[in-house]
Amino acid sequence: MKVITQTRKLAELRAKTDRQLLDIIDIHLGRGLAYARQMVGADSRGFFPIADKFRNLAHREYAEAERLQQLLEASGKTSHTAAAGFRELREYLNAVRGACA
Repeated sequence: MKVITQTRKLAELRAKTDRQLLDIIDIHLGRGLAYARQMVGADSRGFFPIADKFRNLAHREYAEAERLQQLLEASGKTSHTAAAGFRELREYLNAVRGACA
């Protein structure tokens, strides 16, 4: 009985950790999108050095979210919300890549 209780507690802890990890991924993607929007605004006004800084920050947030997402995938978890956030941020970064690079 004790083994079953411990296994159940471990499963509950893992589920809670996965939910928290999803929240952190969403935070990184949200920051990345905010930086990407600032990048687009700066780029459209011709402030290319500033746009490049925002692009680098957005890339960092994307990379961190991607790293954390790989941890979830290793445990068999995925998030459709995060997938949409990754896709949107990637589109922003690809759209302005030529102008900032």
